[in-house]
Amino acid sequence: MKKTADSHARIPWKAILVQVAVLVGIAVVLGLAARMAMLKIASQQTASGFGFLSNSAGFDISESVIAFESQMSYGRAILAGFINTLVCAAVAAAAATVLGLGMGLARLSTNFLLRNVTLGISEAIRNVPLLLQLLVWYALVINVFPVPREAEPLWGWWFTNRGVFIPAIKMPAESLSAWLLPILAAACALVYWKVAPRLINASLRVRKVLAILTVCAILGLLLAWAYGGEVSRPKLQGFNISGGISLSPEMAAMIIGLGVYSSAFIGEVIRSGVLAVPTGQVEAAYALGLTPLHRVRFIVLPQALRLVLPPLSNIYLSLGKNTSLGVAIGFPDLSSVIATTINQSGHAIEGVLIQVVAYLLMSFTVWFAISAYDKRTNYVLR
Repeated sequence: MKKTADSHARIPWKAILVQVAVLVGIAVVLGLAARMAMLKIASQQTASGFGFLSNSAGFDISESVIAFESQMSYGRAILAGFINTLVCAAVAAAAATVLGLGMGLARLSTNFLLRNVTLGISEAIRNVPLLLQLLVWYALVINVFPVPREAEPLWGWWFTNRGVFIPAIKMPAESLSAWLLPILAAACALVYWKVAPRLINASLRVRKVLAILTVCAILGLLLAWAYGGEVSRPKLQGFNISGGISLSPEMAAMIIGLGVYSSAFIGEVIRSGVLAVPTGQVEAAYALGLTPLHRVRFIVLPQALRLVLPPLSNIYLSLGKNTSLGVAIGFPDLSSVIATTINQSGHAIEGVLIQVVAYLLMSFTVWFAISAYDKRTNYVLR
């Protein structure tokens, strides 16, 4: 029998009603929970609201990327903790990506010793709890690294039991170029990122010229930014190291621990992505006479990267959330600062809500960036 036009246009009322009922049930549960929380706060005569964020914090933060003192507000303290979390997560993610790429390719090596040693290291890292690894790395930084007076610089870097000291470029606070030139460099990269996909039909020479001009513009802006600043190199002064940028033992242990732990998972994801590339692609690269390095760089990795984006995004999201374990080794991240804020101010619900929103913001940013790259590549296996 032929289906009539009415049957095609039939509205699935049953499915719609089920979904509406579920949404209403969720709204009722959330409303009751909020009502009970407000009644509990009212019965205890506890102040509510976010007005406490402007009050003086009254506590110090051992390490902060931005300036912070104890007389500053709770809001400034929470912002300092959140920036600490972002910096730690970003550096650890970069280190984990590089280490994971190396581990993934080593797992596919034809060398028996390299392949199996990497397998053992990967299995050991992935099966030991992250919290225990952070404690081990923190103990190593404190007890194995030498004291400042016994340390020797390595390419300008100082590794001591009081932290890691790195050369840096310090800009004058009143300099306009301190923030304008980096913004212009980022804008050039963004413009190229948006324009390059639209030049797919342009000649190879045009695309190369555009890429070279963009790189030259970015390098020129960064060099101009560096020229306006002063190079600060760490040096031994008394019983400590002064100058440059210093990473506390807690942050160094967090970056090393998170980077090594996540690199083991990234290595397995990359290995699975490489194995998922059709063998015909690799055989074609062999037939063209490409070297092993060129096969990996131009044939295997571009296709494998597109396949591993979904699991890779989950690893980055987990890395960002795992920074909350830094409270175990005294790292002043977002969770640690908010816990101290709650203990002093008594605004538990507000503090927890701020923490939830902050982690959601960080996770959605990672998701948006990877989704944008996923749509930009738009690669389909054939």
